[in-house]
Amino acid sequence: DNIYSSAFSPDSDLIYSAEKISDPEIPGTSEAYSIVGLKGTADNVDFGLFGKAPKDHVFKVSDLRLEGCSFESKGQSTGAVLGEFQGSDLEFHNIYVGDYVDPDTKDIMESVFLAKKYAGGLVGSIAGIGSHTKITQCESNAYIMGEETAGGLIGRVDKGSLDISNTYVAGHTRNAYYGQEEDGSTQGRINIFAGSKDDHKGSAGGFVGSFKGQKDTVSINNCYTTASIAGHKGLTGKYIGSLEGNASSNNTTFTITNVYSLGPVLTQELVPQTKDVGSKSDFTV
Repeated sequence: DNIYSSAFSPDSDLIYSAEKISDPEIPGTSEAYSIVGLKGTADNVDFGLFGKAPKDHVFKVSDLRLEGCSFESKGQSTGAVLGEFQGSDLEFHNIYVGDYVDPDTKDIMESVFLAKKYAGGLVGSIAGIGSHTKITQCESNAYIMGEETAGGLIGRVDKGSLDISNTYVAGHTRNAYYGQEEDGSTQGRINIFAGSKDDHKGSAGGFVGSFKGQKDTVSINNCYTTASIAGHKGLTGKYIGSLEGNASSNNTTFTITNVYSLGPVLTQELVPQTKDVGSKSDFTV
């Protein structure tokens, strides 16, 4: 209840024309709704399948496939499912975000999420004081670009705790190689990119672009990423791009177990680096 949709409303014709019931391949489920080819652009608002979940709200989404969907916010945050979360509890379970392959022609319709500020494979920005986010059995396989931050699952966490498990961020390649292009059309280009076309000043991470917590907890368990990642030197990491404020002062508890990254992590000079978290050199897994 009281969740505001930016890409469609439940009573609109668009959801029915875009809806396709399929037999998903996500482990642990037998049925899911699949929305194919939904696209949209917004100006100065948070954007995604749903735009913004306001304060004190609970937002839960499960058993959903977004295939070949693309959203862009030219002024705020973008996420495949949700642009910005300001509520108390956020849960994603059994969600797939990725390309759509036409069964007849084999043509590929990419999933692309672009934002002026924060971009994520599931949610662009989380800013709920004391909020708790739980992500289980999800997959993001999209091209993600935010000028300030970009993350395979979440663009930026301003406040709140995270619990991510049994989830992965897949990567795109071209002829089995990762590309280093930043343009918006080349297959296999950089999968998760933070910055603009003219610079790499943003913060990028395989799961989370940046985290700014205060005595919060972060748990990532049984997850992996094969995406290529690029951002500013010191603000780019395999799992989390950067830690801000109190999160970088040992006030946040991190538990990361059985997690790995296979995709290249590049700085603004396209130089590889191996840090788990870009801005915290003493971070350990």
